[in-house]
Amino acid sequence: MKSPKWILSLLLVLCPSLPAAGETLPWTCAVTAFSGSLERENTYLFRQIPLQLYFGLSEYPEHRLTPSERLLSGEEDLNARRKSLLDEWESLLGKRDELIFTGDPLGYETLTKQIGEARKKYESTLLPSDSGDVVRPVQLLSPGSGGILFSSPERAALKDPDFIITGTLDDLGDYILIQVLGIFRAEGEEIPLWEGAAKTEQLDRLVGEIADALKEPVLGRAWSALSVSSEPAHGQIFLNGVSLGVGTADEEILEPGPALLEVRYPRYEVYREELDLLPGERIIRDIRLEPGEEDLITLESVPTGADVILGSVYRGRTPLVLSRPLIPEKLILSLEGYDRVSSTLGPESENPASFALTSGGVDWEEKRLDSQGKFYNSLGWFSLSLAAPLILNGIRENQALLTNRYASLYNAYGTQDYLDKYGESYDNYYLSEGLFWGSMAVSGVLLGVSITRLVQYIKASEKSIEQR
Repeated sequence: MKSPKWILSLLLVLCPSLPAAGETLPWTCAVTAFSGSLERENTYLFRQIPLQLYFGLSEYPEHRLTPSERLLSGEEDLNARRKSLLDEWESLLGKRDELIFTGDPLGYETLTKQIGEARKKYESTLLPSDSGDVVRPVQLLSPGSGGILFSSPERAALKDPDFIITGTLDDLGDYILIQVLGIFRAEGEEIPLWEGAAKTEQLDRLVGEIADALKEPVLGRAWSALSVSSEPAHGQIFLNGVSLGVGTADEEILEPGPALLEVRYPRYEVYREELDLLPGERIIRDIRLEPGEEDLITLESVPTGADVILGSVYRGRTPLVLSRPLIPEKLILSLEGYDRVSSTLGPESENPASFALTSGGVDWEEKRLDSQGKFYNSLGWFSLSLAAPLILNGIRENQALLTNRYASLYNAYGTQDYLDKYGESYDNYYLSEGLFWGSMAVSGVLLGVSITRLVQYIKASEKSIEQR
């Protein structure tokens, strides 16, 4: 009995070779060198302008598929799933054929059922519905061999990109006529993206305009831009509660729509503004914050006297008055004989912030980890300190040999030059001698510290085991 593998093979040939179903595919983009007719001294622009556009595209993280792209993607995903199911179907048929010669009727029957299920899965595979947003990472293609730009759209098309950016440059008197075109694989047609004319000295400004024209097709959605600067220069800038930076912020691909802009700085009034981010527009804000009262917060603990560590920095003991952090920071309160308290302190924390410490025994596991870190740290410093005595000992011995040599030469010839060199090497010898013994003393101290911390680590480890 033979399985109809030739039918499966034919179906596999008809289905394109695609990544396995479920794999996240990138949205690919290729940029070509521009073509046209320019004066000889301007022919470098055929590559310079598209190179500038290419590096600008590297800032765009993802692309939102258009309806036609989603439809094409659905067809490709369907083919990928069908290929996977056909592979499974063929594998099961091969296994069933092998059982004909082994005489295993039970296994043969089981595989026959599995083959039927695999066939039903294949036949029930339907094209996914064209609904919802699909976002894919942007991947810039290159021709290989260290190149960035493709020589022509035809060469770029061999890589089967989702989008090709190309263009033309032509002399127009004292001006250069620029046309930038896009080719979408899903639409299968060439679309004008930008057209204009400029003198050579104006091209840098126009490249920025062209880059703005490319944003929407590359992102697959509308965009807005926002530039903010603050005075004082270290004001923290937020948009819808998300930090954009300190002092200045430039966002080029924001989603259009309403947004809340905030700028904060200690001892200054908070700046707030409701923005309406419009598609294709840039909002510029130079914000000068008004001085205000410092926002303070009081830390209290019961009992008082707890050490306060805020954001890995020791701040003092409770009760304590601090500047309220602009963003939540880790807060640790510790007092001997009490359990350590870990919390956060930030803009939304109550004032005063009160904490009740609960008495408890020593957490020896915590002390073991702490003493372990201190031991390793001291051992590392001791190991590093050994390099200095070794190097200085070599220098000391070398200076001793030079001193003896120049002394012998002076005794033999009695010249002033040898006497001067003898005195210089003698001084260097005693300097290196002093440095050598000084480095030995430092290494000795670090060795003593390492031994002490090793003892503490062993003790904490024994107590930790007992406490478990």
